[in-house]
Amino acid sequence: MPLTLETLTDAVYGDLHPHARTLQPAEQHRAALSEHLTWHATDALSDDFARGYAASAAVPGTTPDDYRNRWVPVSPDLQVLCGPRFEGMDLARPFVEVVGGSRPLELADLPHVTDAVRRAFRMFQPRYARLYRPEPDGAVPGAHPDRRFVGATLGTLRAAPLPDGLRAAPPQNFDFRPAYEAAYRASADADPHHPTYAQPETLDALQDYLNDGLLFEVRLHGRWVGLIAALPTTHLGLSGLEVAELTLAQDARGQGLGAALTTLLARAVPHPDTDVLLGTVHARNTPALKAALRAGRTDLGGWVQLPL
Repeated sequence: MPLTLETLTDAVYGDLHPHARTLQPAEQHRAALSEHLTWHATDALSDDFARGYAASAAVPGTTPDDYRNRWVPVSPDLQVLCGPRFEGMDLARPFVEVVGGSRPLELADLPHVTDAVRRAFRMFQPRYARLYRPEPDGAVPGAHPDRRFVGATLGTLRAAPLPDGLRAAPPQNFDFRPAYEAAYRASADADPHHPTYAQPETLDALQDYLNDGLLFEVRLHGRWVGLIAALPTTHLGLSGLEVAELTLAQDARGQGLGAALTTLLARAVPHPDTDVLLGTVHARNTPALKAALRAGRTDLGGWVQLPL
């Protein structure tokens, strides 16, 4: 069978969590998924991509051809599309991204996938292969946790009640910055691993969200208690918005407001009810994950790391 974008789209769509396939009409969903996968299945296989990537991440002993995405044979009936990556473009932290297969992947395939990937990308000495799986966190044998996708339609999220006095509005300036950064420091004090899950956004990023009408200060009875923001996305082929910021001030925590931030964001953004609000939350960022689920978002699966 020819290994085409259509083949990849069919396989990745089949890999999705069943609930993810109910959130938007199948034809719309598959079209957006195909558009999202186009870069992986075409651009990242090109000579221009390979030369540019090799120039920016020159690993000794490699050639530009090593950097392109490629279809790697796994078994007589399975190939996987994958390519080398580096965490934060740090050459000391290589991994392999497995985009999808020539058919949907089963758990029984994964040991064979890791063997094939290890051989195909040995020149980079990757630490793990990262791929999406629909199973609950911890259900993939031997895998290390990564980010989970949690989402629901805006219409569903907007139906939840809000605490009295909780309001969102676009900021008039960035005077909130000290309180915003203090909220992140408080999270780091409570959990030393938190900075590996999330960092405060730069001023440039916040300005971009504001320009798009997707940045809001949160106030409780007029007092600043947090910041929320979103950006357009098609993660998992779902059209809508991704949570870019969902932060609560330290002195406002423990009052059940964490889940309300999702409801507030869903009501504030100028998008239709049928769009999906999706977030990526690290599986070990327990407070954020619990708040997302309490707000009505569903765990739609997530990335896992298969050690190499």
